Amino acid sequence: MDKSVVSPDGLLELVIEKNEGDILIGFRGLPWHTHADILGQLYKLDDEAAVDRFIAQLVSGKSLICVLRKNRKIVDAWITDNPSREKATEGEELEIRRWDENI
Repeated sequence: MDKSVVSPDGLLELVIEKNEGDILIGFRGLPWHTHADILGQLYKLDDEAAVDRFIAQLVSGKSLICVLRKNRKIVDAWITDNPSREKATEGEELEIRRWDENI
């Protein structure tokens, strides 16, 4: 099931990898990730259906993405359901966006 999809502006690449029976989903080169079994529990679906739903919500613009930069370089990106609680520390810049556009 290894695959990836790149945002229209080329800024982010979502990677889906199978690793020793687990399915990992995250942004290439960045630390944040989630697991198919966590998504399955969240959505109350089997793991593969949950991954499909997660990706569909992301690429359709329903999910909000936090992009954290330090010295203009992206150091992390993650999905949030509550952007008002997301914070950057001194010297960091936090951008809230959708897959295909900045908010």
